[in-house]
Amino acid sequence: MEYENEDYKIVCFPVSKKQGDETFEILIKSTNEKKLIGIWDYESLYKEPFLFEIIYQEICESNSIYEVWDTFCSVKLLENYKILDIGAGSGLSGKYIREKSNPETLIALDILPSAKAACLRDYGKIYDDYLVWDLANLTTEQQSFLKSKNFNCITIVSASGGSDDDQDSHDVEINEFKSILDIVSTGGYIVFNIREQELKGQSLIRKYLESYCEKVIEKTYVHRLLFNGNNSNNKVLVYKKLMA
Repeated sequence: MEYENEDYKIVCFPVSKKQGDETFEILIKSTNEKKLIGIWDYESLYKEPFLFEIIYQEICESNSIYEVWDTFCSVKLLENYKILDIGAGSGLSGKYIREKSNPETLIALDILPSAKAACLRDYGKIYDDYLVWDLANLTTEQQSFLKSKNFNCITIVSASGGSDDDQDSHDVEINEFKSILDIVSTGGYIVFNIREQELKGQSLIRKYLESYCEKVIEKTYVHRLLFNGNNSNNKVLVYKKLMA
């Protein structure tokens, strides 16, 4: 797989054995510099303008942002929603939300400062605020701040429960979902995607949520194209919180 525009020339190597092991070589034309980057090396992806979007949206033809939001919109319109976008990255999901509707509040949260920098550089202030916080280690003040926002929709796109298989995925784990359940208001929605063949951590998250939430919808779809030419399938899940 190859890609070229006025800024980059990219060659993707199809020899990876599993999702996340994929690598590509990029030539940055402005400096004539070559780099070898892993597809989950987010620090490197965020460093170059629009590189994350090029790799995932143009080369890998990822559908997850569209599927997650369109599936949720088929259940509830996003108007008057207060949304926390967890694992917001370079801002592609926020960009799509703004294109689809005008939520009352849209706040991003990511653990990487480079993600916030990439979002502001590539897409500007699409979020009302962008928090660089560690969801697994929130301070009392941070937890109180998030609860005070009365979020009625929390989303996690392509970042849920992968660490039992993929050590560098930066995924949101079950303990962080406990914080998420505490943050979202009763009657609010938790919207996220997981692999079609669930990892252990993803199954634990599902079991935990189903103790406190109603599953509103579950849908299987093609997540993205792998560098070896195969498709990777995911499921989008929408849960409604029933109790505090």
